[in-house]
Amino acid sequence: MGAPKDDQHGWKQSIRPALILSLIFGVVAGAVVTIASTGGTENGLRFQFGFIAFLIAFVVGLVVISLLMMAVKENPDEMGRGSGVNRSSELSDEELKAAERRERNKRQGPQGH
Repeated sequence: MGAPKDDQHGWKQSIRPALILSLIFGVVAGAVVTIASTGGTENGLRFQFGFIAFLIAFVVGLVVISLLMMAVKENPDEMGRGSGVNRSSELSDEELKAAERRERNKRQGPQGH
């Protein structure tokens, strides 16, 4: 049983545009190679080369378009906050160092230096 489709994703999150463009690339490449590989008007069409070109263009187009779509995808807001490498850059370096000193002093407690 499939889940109901309550939340519709935008075109940026769908694979359908990538499939359609890749199909177009594949059909064009297959047609060009099928016709160009005949070697003249006296020879028949070479469908095997056209099919191979279709598959290569389809797969390469799908991979490239999918990677470009992932590169454009926005990150959620909560990914901008965190600690360590994912630290938010809302604080300046001086404010950050002061906050780190306060935390270090809290952990050390009332001990003498």
